[in-house]
Amino acid sequence: MRIAFLKFAGLGVGGVERYFQSLALLVKDHGHVVDYYYTNAAPIVGANWVHPPNDPVREKVLQDGGINLIKIKVGYKNYDPNAAQGEVWHESDVFEVFNENKYDFLFIAGNGKPDYPSTQFKNVKTVYSIHGDHAYDQENITKSILICDWQAQRWLSNGGNKSKLEVLPPIVEIPESYPTDFRERYGIPENAFVFGMHQRDDPSIYSPVSLLAFLQIEDPNSYMVILGGSQRHRDLVNSWDSKKRTNVIFIDSTAQKGLIHSFLDGIDVYAHSRLDGEVCSTALVEAMAHGKVIVSCPGHNNGHQDQIGDAGFFCTSLEDYVSALRSLQEDKEMYERLSLKTVARYNKLYSYSYIQEQVASILSSLQS
Repeated sequence: MRIAFLKFAGLGVGGVERYFQSLALLVKDHGHVVDYYYTNAAPIVGANWVHPPNDPVREKVLQDGGINLIKIKVGYKNYDPNAAQGEVWHESDVFEVFNENKYDFLFIAGNGKPDYPSTQFKNVKTVYSIHGDHAYDQENITKSILICDWQAQRWLSNGGNKSKLEVLPPIVEIPESYPTDFRERYGIPENAFVFGMHQRDDPSIYSPVSLLAFLQIEDPNSYMVILGGSQRHRDLVNSWDSKKRTNVIFIDSTAQKGLIHSFLDGIDVYAHSRLDGEVCSTALVEAMAHGKVIVSCPGHNNGHQDQIGDAGFFCTSLEDYVSALRSLQEDKEMYERLSLKTVARYNKLYSYSYIQEQVASILSSLQS
């Protein structure tokens, strides 16, 4: 089949973009021709949120995977979450560059609302990768892919078409090798206990919970490492006394898999908090692959509670969060038991081989 992928700023490093890129690579691996259309991260007039820019590392990943990258220009779009046709791309050449009649299927990604410009295409069969719980539908949408059961139930309750539903968790390929000298590079003692979190540089998703919990850990041989994070994380730590600040390490955000997995290799516990929560997090899947026990807390979305399951802690108060961190640091038997459960949960629900089988099944159903 000849398949098109189309996404606004589709080479970014946000969770939706990385999922969409990985899906394109898997579709290509199953023998299909994939053209990947992406735009510049154009201004969104009327919104405070700024879309993550395209990333050259992600661009190279797709190119190396044999994906045909095709750029579309967008001048700007207006923020209008209730627009019947989606947020229109102004000053764009999309209809000159993209021809729906060339493709057997079009894949799009969004929060489940009308997604421009796909609302303007009436012929090409469309697969909508949904990362929210809105339940927009149109006749040529043949499949709606949700990323976890928690999200799917919300989508169905909002009117989603059950006959089109597929569930496909985050697509995470773990590299075969990565640097294992993380602690040495950042001056962390080998016998230290290290909490860590990986999050994009976006102040709108900032939550102080994991840092405030770490502040209450008295052991001087404990560390907190944040890969990425926003200036708000740094401002909070800068308000602490110098002794506690010394044991918090910030590393610039990166899309390089080797650096991300080196970080995960070097920590003991994934101490997560995010204002908007998670639907089903790629970052948590990566941590689970390394056997890192996850401690988290509620956000606006709480799909990560199901993701963690009984292999970690989902804490509804700061006191509970602090207690979980202390228990994992002090009780080696508990830590080892939960680490093994984390790996088992990853292998059963999120491993790359499992996801490959699910994608093959979806593609087969499209062709039938």
